[in-house]
Amino acid sequence: MRTHPDLPAISPDCGFVANDCDVIIHRYLTCYDGIGSREIQAMMDIETKTRGAFPSRGQLDTLYKRDLFKGKKITNDQYIRFFGVFVLVMSGTSPDDSIWMKWRRFRDRKLQVHAINMAQLIQLLRFEIDPRNFVRQPFRRHHKTRSWMERIKVPLGFEVEMEFIKRS
Repeated sequence: MRTHPDLPAISPDCGFVANDCDVIIHRYLTCYDGIGSREIQAMMDIETKTRGAFPSRGQLDTLYKRDLFKGKKITNDQYIRFFGVFVLVMSGTSPDDSIWMKWRRFRDRKLQVHAINMAQLIQLLRFEIDPRNFVRQPFRRHHKTRSWMERIKVPLGFEVEMEFIKRS
């Protein structure tokens, strides 16, 4: 792509940049808590840098703009939370041979840094801690569960009381 004349990095009518995707994390199994199923899927993108490297200014611009798409979506009765884009910088070539690791997240177009260890990296990858703010249980319920009774007509024609539960 870099040498193709129709894909210029900069020209009067086109600016083209290509980045590879290092890691896309998708936790697709259901989360459970004391009340029951949460039916939440979690996703995040991680740009990895080895030997203490740092993304270029152009790459940071692209990663930041992709991070703007973080948020929640519901599709086909599935609740999906995209936590955004993160940068993992390691002193070595992998977590196993690194003396230090730094987890970086975007805040106001700049990267905030948090030194992490292997145990924290595993927790981040499993979404046991929130990758944006390191708070435990990113899937905890923020609102109470509400239940109510309603009389409904069943297919045989008689009415019964049925409990309905709305979970956050």
